[in-house]
Parts: sequence; C-alpha cells; structure tokens
Amino acid sequence: MPSRSNVNTLIYDKRVDRASLLRLYEQNTINKVEVVMDGHVVRVDNLIKKSKMTSKNFGAFQKSMDLELKRTYREAFSVSKRSLLDLVSDQTSFAVQNLESGVSKLWRT
Repeated sequence: MPSRSNVNTLIYDKRVDRASLLRLYEQNTINKVEVVMDGHVVRVDNLIKKSKMTSKNFGAFQKSMDLELKRTYREAFSVSKRSLLDLVSDQTSFAVQNLESGVSKLWRT
C-alpha cells in the first residue's frame, strides 16, 4: 500500500497518462484525415491537369470535381466516424473499469 503522499502522485500520474493517451489518439485521427485530404489534393491536381478548360468540357470537369468532392467527404467522414466510435468504446471501457474498481471495494466489506 503506498503512502498518503504517494497516493496523490499516483492519481495525478494516472490522469496525466490518460490525458496524454487521449491527445495521442486525437493526433492519430488528425493524421488519418490529413492523409485523406492529401489524396484529395493529388486527385484534384490530376483532374485539373487532365481537363481541357473549354466551355464544351467544363461541364464534364464540374461533374468529375463533384464526384471527387463526394468521395473525399465520404472517406473523411468514414475515417473520423470510426475513430470517434473507437474512442467512445475505449472511454466507456475506461469508465466502467474505474467504477468497477471503486465500487468493488465497497461491496467487499
């Protein structure tokens, strides 16, 4: 059993550790979305280079650009949604474990 002065340090360390893990998770999600956006930039650049910017071909360019935007939005949404659902699952598990460890001490007596 740790001393009383050490208990505060342990509690603080656990909170800091949890906050740093959440920040790392957030950064990983941001990086995943940035990869999606980088792919979008490359694809838009290719669309612009391949398009013939005449009044006749402008409608086809617009249609291609709309499809690319929809694809990018769908992909970014999917990545962020999965990431947030994973985070919710992790946070729920963390909260349940904390409650269980705290309450189990009361029920043992």
